[in-house]
Amino acid sequence: WKLALTLEGAGAPGLLASYDAERRPVGEEVVGRTVRHAAEGVQADPQDADTLMMREAQLLVGYRGSPLVQATGPGDGDGAGDGDGSGPRPGDRAPDCGGLSGHIAAYPLRLYDLLRGREHVLLLYGPGPALDGLAELSS
Repeated sequence: WKLALTLEGAGAPGLLASYDAERRPVGEEVVGRTVRHAAEGVQADPQDADTLMMREAQLLVGYRGSPLVQATGPGDGDGAGDGDGSGPRPGDRAPDCGGLSGHIAAYPLRLYDLLRGREHVLLLYGPGPALDGLAELSS
């Protein structure tokens, strides 16, 4: 989406630089891993097979260091002091979850279903009373 907005001339200043800052480390890690695997062969460490699988599927990619990510709360964005540490922080990959409700309650809805489109999605977490103004906010 960042490249598309930049090509359309609708991207804010610094948007393209943030894309490079986010994607270059990921690309370098993928190329490095590919070169290592070609040289050594793919050998899974049986002690850490889950981490290896998640890394290969790029599920450990995060963007906490992106220029567009701003930490909220008392912490400085490094994770220490940012909330209670039990959930994702700014720049983390959003975990999938079920049990969400949509316009038609009879059909199960997953977070990835909501994120599948090309538009921006605002995710709000909190207890019921904290979300009382949600209908007004969404209109």
